[in-house]
Amino acid sequence: MTKPLDSLNSLDQQLKDKRNERENNITRMKAALKASAGGHVTTSFPLDVFPAKLKEMVDAYCWTFGSDPGHYGLGILTVAGAVIGNAAWVEERGTGHPPLIYGVIVDQPGRGKTPIIRTILRPLIDIEREMREQHAQALREWKKQAQEAGKDGEHPTPPSGKELVLYDFTLESVYRVLQASPRGVIVTRDEVAGWVNSMNQYKQKGSEEQFWLENYNSGMVKINRQKTERPLMVYNSFVAVIGGTQPKILEKFVEGDKAHNGFLARMLWSYPDTTTKQNYNNRKVDGSYREFWSKMIKALYALPCRQTAPADEFDEWRLDPVMIPLSSGAERLYQDYYNAIAESVNNSDDEVEQSVLTKYDSHVLRLAGILHFLNWAERTHDSWIDSAGITIDELESMRISEEAMQGAIRLAKYFRHTSLKVVGRISSPIDTLPEIQKLWYSNLPEEFERSVAVDMGEVAKISPRTVSRLLQNPVLFKRQRQGVYWKNHLG
Repeated sequence: MTKPLDSLNSLDQQLKDKRNERENNITRMKAALKASAGGHVTTSFPLDVFPAKLKEMVDAYCWTFGSDPGHYGLGILTVAGAVIGNAAWVEERGTGHPPLIYGVIVDQPGRGKTPIIRTILRPLIDIEREMREQHAQALREWKKQAQEAGKDGEHPTPPSGKELVLYDFTLESVYRVLQASPRGVIVTRDEVAGWVNSMNQYKQKGSEEQFWLENYNSGMVKINRQKTERPLMVYNSFVAVIGGTQPKILEKFVEGDKAHNGFLARMLWSYPDTTTKQNYNNRKVDGSYREFWSKMIKALYALPCRQTAPADEFDEWRLDPVMIPLSSGAERLYQDYYNAIAESVNNSDDEVEQSVLTKYDSHVLRLAGILHFLNWAERTHDSWIDSAGITIDELESMRISEEAMQGAIRLAKYFRHTSLKVVGRISSPIDTLPEIQKLWYSNLPEEFERSVAVDMGEVAKISPRTVSRLLQNPVLFKRQRQGVYWKNHLG
């Protein structure tokens, strides 16, 4: 029979063990937090790959609004690539790589994703406004000619209007816009998950998702509709995409078969490790930067595009993008990068990760082409208006420089980091937590009392109310009994 004193001693030891366990957890938590604050290396956007004035512009906007430079950087790359469009592609071993990007800015609400996109798109809106005015004048002249022809005369075909930016659209409208604007357009959505949700709208008549898979390579696409005499055909489809989303919505990008059919791998992400909403300040961005960016875009839009207009209303535009080869130095750098990517793919045992990594041999070429023309535009943006503009022959003589390839490789390493971060977040529910909550979760024992979670939350500056809310999440925890919980994951 157990003596009362022995029972008390046993209980006392149990309590001491619990207290020691709690103290050890808190000590470990403090050490992890200290390491996180002091020694953790955060992968940041390599802004210095941009030409000097463009980098200065991004710095000015980030200083004013407190935004992450990667958000502006991805927006600039995507929009610049869309403006170049089908005028010039990068050539590597006989294959063309268009400057087309599907860009997604990932951040918490209130971090300025939409204003950033609007800032970068503004010069395109201005160009489109000018085109609309020209189209309106052409329509007035067409109407006058039609009235003069009378009822018995031959009515002229109304002129088609060009567009650069699409907001609300259907797949069929995208085809029709491309028929009038074959050089290329860009789609933008405040919440880009809406673009993903719109896919497969025409499940009975064809796959919208398939269009976006084909469009990424600027290939030939067509759409069949019952109300049209013949399929709508576009020979070099070019539709770039830029938009924002929140971390908790990333799961939308892998619904269906998107994680395995290459759709997810086609995306580039700006996804900083941590961001904060900046307090109000009275800073203003100098207006000269807005003028500078507008001139840069106009310089890129002035690049000549080899294209042949349709012979009649039954014909389509024909395009022949100029292929810009790699210089010998750029080719050596690309070869080393390509081999490193191949090694990473071969060493991975995750099919989704392999799919994402495989696309980086093309991503880096697209980025190199865009950097090449951003460098060119910064050198020429003040002079191109007063000159005859660059000729096709001059465009054909260009080569992707070693400098542009070095910058592209650094960009690709950043985007590879963010891509794999997205893959990890989608595959693990722990990765949906903010960084400090992930750290808190990983340091909790497999089984613990609520008080332990609260104590560790206090160290991590997580409020008891937030801890209680997290403990009630059945994806993260299982309640064993009153006040005792079990971690569902070993993150």
